[in-house]
Order: sequence, then C-alpha cells, then structure tokens
Amino acid sequence: MLRKTLADTLAARETIYVNCAHPMCCKSTKLDIQALIDRLGRDHGSMHDDLSDSLQGCRSRPPAGVLHMHS
Repeated sequence: MLRKTLADTLAARETIYVNCAHPMCCKSTKLDIQALIDRLGRDHGSMHDDLSDSLQGCRSRPPAGVLHMHS
C-alpha cells in the first residue's frame, strides 16, 4: 500500500485541517504543510495515524482537546 507523505500533500496543493473534538470547543485549524515538512521531514506520512502523535492538543482547551484530522 502506498503511503502518502507531506511532500505529496504539498505537491497536490491539498489542505489538512485539525478539529478539536471537545464539545465546548470544536475549533478547526488549517495546518501549514510547509511548516510540518520543516519540522517532521518531507517523507513523513500525512495521514491521521502518521500525524496524530506529532500534533499537540487544542490550545483553547489543552487538557481535554482531542484532534481529529480531515483533508
């Protein structure tokens, strides 16, 4: 199975958003793909399972925020 990388996502001009799953927040934030490449590397995976450990919780509600991603 092919693995989609951050470089693939940037080249395809795709967008990745993360959403806080806390019912009182539900904040959605567009990720800066180039900043992720600078931090994690071009070959880092761009799917949910690849990024979920690399991202921190929601800044609005750090202890309870859970991030869900969609592209």
